[in-house]
Amino acid sequence: MPHTMPFPRLALRMPRCLLPACLLLASLLLAPPLRAANESARIEILQSSNPAFATLDRVRVEQIVRTTLLADSSTPYLLARIRVRFDATGMPRHLVVYLARADISQADTARITLSPGYVVSAVDLAYQQQESDLEPGTFTVQDADMLFETPVDFIASAVAGVQRGCQLGAAAGYVCDTAVGGDAGVQDIRNYLLAPRLKALGNIGHGNPDGIQLADGMLASQWFTTLPSGTLAGKLLYFNSCQVHNAPLEPAIMGAGARTYIGGDLSLPIGSSEEVFKCFWDATLNDKQPMGAALGACEDAQGLTGFHGLSGDAGRFTDNRVGDDDGYHPGDVADRAPASPRVARVLSYFAGQLGQHAGVGLDMGGADRPVGLTHVLALPPQARVTAARVTIRLRGTSSLVKNDVILYNDSVSATEAEREPCGPLAQCDGLQPFLPYIALRDLLGFEPVAGVDYDVHIDLARVPLRLRDSTGGAGGSQAPRPDVYRNLLGVLASGRLDLIVGDDSMIDYSELTLTYTLPSAAPGDLDGDSAIDRNDLDLVLNAVGTDATAGGDPRDLDHDGRITVLDARKLTLLCNKPQCAR
Repeated sequence: MPHTMPFPRLALRMPRCLLPACLLLASLLLAPPLRAANESARIEILQSSNPAFATLDRVRVEQIVRTTLLADSSTPYLLARIRVRFDATGMPRHLVVYLARADISQADTARITLSPGYVVSAVDLAYQQQESDLEPGTFTVQDADMLFETPVDFIASAVAGVQRGCQLGAAAGYVCDTAVGGDAGVQDIRNYLLAPRLKALGNIGHGNPDGIQLADGMLASQWFTTLPSGTLAGKLLYFNSCQVHNAPLEPAIMGAGARTYIGGDLSLPIGSSEEVFKCFWDATLNDKQPMGAALGACEDAQGLTGFHGLSGDAGRFTDNRVGDDDGYHPGDVADRAPASPRVARVLSYFAGQLGQHAGVGLDMGGADRPVGLTHVLALPPQARVTAARVTIRLRGTSSLVKNDVILYNDSVSATEAEREPCGPLAQCDGLQPFLPYIALRDLLGFEPVAGVDYDVHIDLARVPLRLRDSTGGAGGSQAPRPDVYRNLLGVLASGRLDLIVGDDSMIDYSELTLTYTLPSAAPGDLDGDSAIDRNDLDLVLNAVGTDATAGGDPRDLDHDGRITVLDARKLTLLCNKPQCAR
């Protein structure tokens, strides 16, 4: 009978001293060599404007990088991009190498120092890119609402992710661009970030706590720190890269005024993290879910709960919150409210008047000083706003809060109206009242008092306005009733809502919520949900007796320039269900 277990019997007769050696030999024969992981890694030498680049020994440079950084590394890499820095004599002095990992979306940067003859003299595996490492760029204004980009055009899931993001953006009514591969360079992305029109930028690629890796270098925290506060106001940045939602990159981006910043708190796996990315944009743009809730749900669906972080406004993309609901805790990044040039100019004007003090940020106490902020809108360019509501959490800081007012885009002083804009020192007049204005007592229904928290609501479709100063002088009370109610939805056509609260109130936060429709929607669908129901009817009834918004108001169904009961009757005939049921 043949033996059925020959190997164990043979092993039992083997000398014990040879057994470990045989096991080691077997592991070496069966296991792939260590350097096999990076044998297929791509190496690219980035173009340079230096004249010496033409004579560069490209083969030797590639060999240096492969043998120095890739061959003996246990970390698998997909790609190494090389920026060659030349010395004054035209000899290659430094090789700045941008490495993209194969398993996760993490970027590494190294620098190899060369001596004459292409001899490696030093290697810095923790190198941080300097601005001088990049090719000089020229700023070009980009005209798009959104950009979705990836420098890793060889990763199919990354390309699919940015293409899907742009499809969703276009379907929601936004003008959207994509940049893939070599089109996603550092200067390219900077151009979009600095463009006034941009509302959102989504990146899929590799990164680390200092920045994201692009086609020709790093978009690093150092650059963001050079931007004036407010440069990124109103912009959502989503970097689908490893550990980018950490210092120093996260505070640098938020310090530049970004509305919302999303990135990897942890190392993000390639593949499933792109699914979170696509899911987020679908939930945010298509389903109009709040950004924070959308991100959490999309993470859960991929088993990546807690892998990403979100800073700033977590509400709906088309709404806007300035400040944070933190009980008037001062000094947070969110307390540095964005302010348009117009707001800054008016605050400067007040600061130069007798008895007034300079404007302050959110959560700041004091008296006789205004608080100014700007809501930057993120609506599609063809959006027609049918409802807007501002909620301001505030607290009176002195007894004179009783006559506090809110100025907005159209509020001007008598002299300023004659020579807008003000001079460099904003000395327009002798503290003439800014008209029209909104009195706090008209929003609350009573005079506010010091030390009490109020949630003040402004319905922009029907705003109580004062057309003249009704206080009777400094320290007086506002008259009991407003002069007129007006539709102020038209001011949002500028893409911003300026608010200045003065001058004995402290502000915790201000939140703007918007309802809109697009020209492609059916007549009567005033909230863009593809249904005509009681919600749409309420938008008309709430505005009865006000002027229609200039330029075409979807609520003005009979096109007579006013919102009346006739518009409500016409809408009931368009409802999808009897009695306009929801």
